[in-house]
Amino acid sequence: MKIGWALGAAVGVFLVANAPMNSGASDYQGEARIDNGAVVVDIGDNYFSPKTISVPAGVKVKWNNVGRSTHNVTPNSGKSFGASLLAGESYTVAFSTPGTYAYYCTLHGAPGIAQYGTVIARAASETAKATIKTKSVSPNRTVVSVGEYLEWSNKTKIQQRVSFTPAAQSADSDLAVRTTVLVAGESSKVRFTDAGTYKYRVKSAGTKSRTNTGVVVVTAID
Repeated sequence: MKIGWALGAAVGVFLVANAPMNSGASDYQGEARIDNGAVVVDIGDNYFSPKTISVPAGVKVKWNNVGRSTHNVTPNSGKSFGASLLAGESYTVAFSTPGTYAYYCTLHGAPGIAQYGTVIARAASETAKATIKTKSVSPNRTVVSVGEYLEWSNKTKIQQRVSFTPAAQSADSDLAVRTTVLVAGESSKVRFTDAGTYKYRVKSAGTKSRTNTGVVVVTAID
């Protein structure tokens, strides 16, 4: 696959991430995926997976209740979306207005507690962004359209090494890139020219290094 890349304020290009991680139900982050033009969020007992996802505004998000219990999708404020779902049911909505939409299950969570999630809907002119933190990459599940950029920023105080598979290729050369390094405060963005799922791993420098992961889904959906 070919990935066109551009450098921002810093050096580096990196791509997408790991198998699902489960450090507790409320922190579970499954693979981002597309189903019939909609980005899928699975509802389990008692979590949303992925918990946080970034999508282009106007793209549909579909919640599937794959758990055994009844769950609901309730916005932290307002009534612009939401539904109660029995086991096996689904609910789909398009977030046409750019913004951050936080939600939770009233039966098994509260805003920002236990079973909760967030959808970040980006404007067409807005570059998708991910922040490298000490203990995470946020958001670490991002959906972009073919031709869009994703920009990573290192907000930690130490160097971060980003490795990804498959290797990326720049649009104007055959040079394969598997690893890039960002020092503290640096940023880098990548333009994705081919649809697919890319997995990346971010490892901090030092004797007590920590590894974080993420996933980028590149799709041709409108």
